[in-house]
Amino acid sequence: MPFGTKYSPIYLTTAMAPIMQQIRKKTEIRIINYVDDILLLHQNKEYLMNATQKLVDTPKIFGFTINTERRETERNQTVIFLGSDWNQANPTVKTKPKNRLLLLHDLFNMRRWLKK
Repeated sequence: MPFGTKYSPIYLTTAMAPIMQQIRKKTEIRIINYVDDILLLHQNKEYLMNATQKLVDTPKIFGFTINTERRETERNQTVIFLGSDWNQANPTVKTKPKNRLLLLHDLFNMRRWLKK
């Protein structure tokens, strides 16, 4: 799989889609993934810990390398995922002011585009 090209994220997403689909079917874990970032959620900590190792091993079978240095296995109130702070106690997602402004700008432009 070519890395370093502008199409690399598309290739990775396409290759990972069937793997993620199989994992979702075989477990009760909520999986949120975007390209190479994967967030695993489950109410039962023990179930999540046991299933996490199986989930890490599955992509390895297909030749993917998992970076375990960035992996967080302890439950936290706030998780940083895709550059945003996800608060589990109070269901909110906090973004940086610059990103928030860009999102509002995009929404405004989309609204104008839809009106045309």
